Amino acid sequence: MLSIKVFFPPSIPSCHAEERMQDQARQEVLEAMNLSFLRLDDLDVKQNMAFVLGEIYRFVEEWENKSP
Repeated sequence: MLSIKVFFPPSIPSCHAEERMQDQARQEVLEAMNLSFLRLDDLDVKQNMAFVLGEIYRFVEEWENKSP
């Protein structure tokens, strides 16, 4: 079963190094729980929704093809 959670952190360039390290550590913990991530730039989310939806579609398609 695919469950999608959406989280929009600030743009990576605007984050401080410590915030990026915390974000990476959090992602590693969740990936250890067999969760997958699709990262999208917040500017794309704000200005290029067609691209974002296409990326989500491709992500789901790839997940479905990998899953038994």
